Amino acid sequence: MRRQYYVHFYRPFANTYNLYYADTPEMIAKLPNGALRTSKKDALKFIQEEFDRKKFEPTMSGFAASTICPSDYPDDKDIRSDPNYVLKEHVWERR
Repeated sequence: MRRQYYVHFYRPFANTYNLYYADTPEMIAKLPNGALRTSKKDALKFIQEEFDRKKFEPTMSGFAASTICPSDYPDDKDIRSDPNYVLKEHVWERR
C-alpha cells in the first residue's frame, strides 16, 4: 500500500491542524475522526504556511504542525525524543 497523507483540523480555524501519514490499513484506522486525505505536496504546503506564519505573524503561529507524523504514534509520547524515528524532509520516518 502506498503512503497516504492526511490533515486533521482539530479546531475550526485554518491554522489549527495536525498532519499524518498512513501506509497500512491499521494506520488508517488509527487516524482521528474527521481527518481529510491530502497529497504530499499539499501537506508540505501546510508546513510551509506554518513556517511563514512563524516568520511574519508570530502571534498566529504555533498551533499547526510543522512535521508529518505517523498516524499510529501515541499522542502522549514525544516523537522528537524517540530513537526509532528520524526526521527526513519534514516527515518522521521509522529507522
